[in-house]
Amino acid sequence: MPDPTRITRVRLWLWLIRAIGVIVPRRLRAEWRQEWDAELRCRELRLAEWDTSTFVVVPLLLASVAIVACLIPARRATRMNGLAALRCE
Repeated sequence: MPDPTRITRVRLWLWLIRAIGVIVPRRLRAEWRQEWDAELRCRELRLAEWDTSTFVVVPLLLASVAIVACLIPARRATRMNGLAALRCE
């Protein structure tokens, strides 16, 4: 049978850890949100000139790299005889 005082101590520590884990991040989030909002407002003015072109060019570039990365092995696989490839394994 476990010691009841030990169980109470463990429950108290668990409650304390949970309280710290809930209260501290909430306060930090509020402070960080204020700093983050101020930083975004400051950066918003600087990024406004080339913002739209960046959001169009970067996804297109990433998509083209992904397509090329898929097509190279696919073309190589179509040139190979499938039956011969299975026999080699």
